[in-house]
Amino acid sequence: MTKVVFYQLEDASSQDYVDIAVQLVAKAYNGKSYLTVVCTDDTQAETIDETLWEKPADQFIAHNLYGEGDDKPAPVEILTLDKLKSGTRIRNKRLVINLSFEYLDNFQSLGEIFDFVPVDEEQKSAARKRYASYKQAGCEMVFEKLSA
Repeated sequence: MTKVVFYQLEDASSQDYVDIAVQLVAKAYNGKSYLTVVCTDDTQAETIDETLWEKPADQFIAHNLYGEGDDKPAPVEILTLDKLKSGTRIRNKRLVINLSFEYLDNFQSLGEIFDFVPVDEEQKSAARKRYASYKQAGCEMVFEKLSA
């Protein structure tokens, strides 16, 4: 059964979500988990990529943008939503950090999904729908509030 964790930040900017995602990546990486970060677009993917080079300052996190490097996925693979929608498969399925603010189809093969509840009311409404869809599909649901 897929576990879906929704994180809500109070008064968060989009950069706060990037920072929280990078913290979650570092924690999972330290736990030896391979994971995928699904980004809204190339700009967000490049921001995650650059941030992972800088943070955490005391550690290197092996990562690649999807399609870079060799055929074997890096421990942290960064994938854009348009690639996912065009049929690209998520290769690191144990944990997916979803920054795309969209429902992930074919989630059944994923172990755990981290999703976010944006502050923006329209995006918050979309997050509620994603939450309800995952719950209706039988996923184990967790909701956490975080301070920015």
